[in-house]
Amino acid sequence: MTEIEPPEEDKVLNPEENQSDQNAQIDEGENPANDEKPKVENESQEINISSQNEQQANDKEQKVENESQEINNPPQKDSQANDSIDQNNEIKENSPHPQEIDQIESRSSSTKSESSSKPKKKEIFETQPNGPVYLSNNPRETPEERAESLAKRLLNNEDISIVEPPDVVNVVSYLSEYRDKHLKNHNVNEGERTENIIQKLQQERKNSIKSQIAQERAADIQKRLNEANDQLNNLQQRVNGTLESLQIENQRNLDKLSKKHQTEMDNFLSKWQSERNMKKYARASTALRQIRAQSILLMNQKRFDELRKADMLASNLEKIETEEMSRKMSLEYEGQLKNLNDKHQHELTILKMAQNRRLSEVQAAGERATEAQKKRIANLEHELEVANDFDKFWNIYHRNEAGLLSRATMGQKGEMSKRKRNATITMNLKTINTLKLPPLVDPRSKKGRSKSQVVSPIK
Repeated sequence: MTEIEPPEEDKVLNPEENQSDQNAQIDEGENPANDEKPKVENESQEINISSQNEQQANDKEQKVENESQEINNPPQKDSQANDSIDQNNEIKENSPHPQEIDQIESRSSSTKSESSSKPKKKEIFETQPNGPVYLSNNPRETPEERAESLAKRLLNNEDISIVEPPDVVNVVSYLSEYRDKHLKNHNVNEGERTENIIQKLQQERKNSIKSQIAQERAADIQKRLNEANDQLNNLQQRVNGTLESLQIENQRNLDKLSKKHQTEMDNFLSKWQSERNMKKYARASTALRQIRAQSILLMNQKRFDELRKADMLASNLEKIETEEMSRKMSLEYEGQLKNLNDKHQHELTILKMAQNRRLSEVQAAGERATEAQKKRIANLEHELEVANDFDKFWNIYHRNEAGLLSRATMGQKGEMSKRKRNATITMNLKTINTLKLPPLVDPRSKKGRSKSQVVSPIK
């Protein structure tokens, strides 16, 4: 958009030419202000139509004022120059500023975005006369209107799945009134058909509530079942870990005891094989020592016959004493060795018994805990199986909660929109005891005379 430049010096010096050019522009409708304003109007046309009309009216008034000024003020040298300058200034003042144009464009774009973002209102419409009615979600629609629309769709043999749970009470209320109305008019077929729809709605709602409660219960049971299985796995891992640690500890204690026994056995053998212990059993008797001393004396005296007898006697006595002491040493050795082995065996037996008892206790405790956890898992699996069948689940756990279903299908206090679901139709004795006879025909009327001529008297 180009701005209007101020008049140049040559235009000021030649006011007659400027005035003639300006008059020609006014006559031809080429006023710069008039060129700028239609552009702005075209850009702001999408915002408001009324602003365009006001702008056009202002343009017309501006043209009239310019023409009146030309008529009242004849062309003069100085006055015409001043008038042209003032007129150009007025044109610049009346022409829109570029910032204003940008604001108008931004407002027009915002109105376009708002108009595009607003959802289109959906209404009830029919594809064909007496055809199925389609209803879209209208935020301005009241619950009663929505219930009426849904009830009509149900009466047009549509599936009951179109009714959402919050609309069940209102729809059943409307259908109950519809049923009672047709029953009062003795339209039994329509009343029965409506009653069947009501029963289906209520049964479907009850099944939905039962299924929802059963699903929530099943989800809770499944969560508990998963936790129980995790606990069982952790329990088995803890039991196995405890048993493994016990076995390692038992083996360590056995190795320790075995080392102890081996040390005691080494000490025992060292004791029996020592010189001190051997001297105890290798000491000769007094008689043998005396005979050996006599043998030495006889040997020095060269008494060979007596020496020979003494040596023979000493040899026999040494043999007897050696056998006796050897036997005594062996008996004592074996006795002490047996005692030591018995002691080792007793200690080993006691240790193994203690270890086995502890292992048995741990295994028994683990088995008891595992069995209890398995029983809990089995019970949860049974409950989950029951919860998957919502009818069976309801009959077992919620058979005494009929009020919950009645509130869900008939309102908070067993009512449907302040009307009882099974309200009895009041008996009107007048309608029961009387007949609806047609009115009598006036014989004075043409219709009465024609009927009297046609009907023959009863003979």
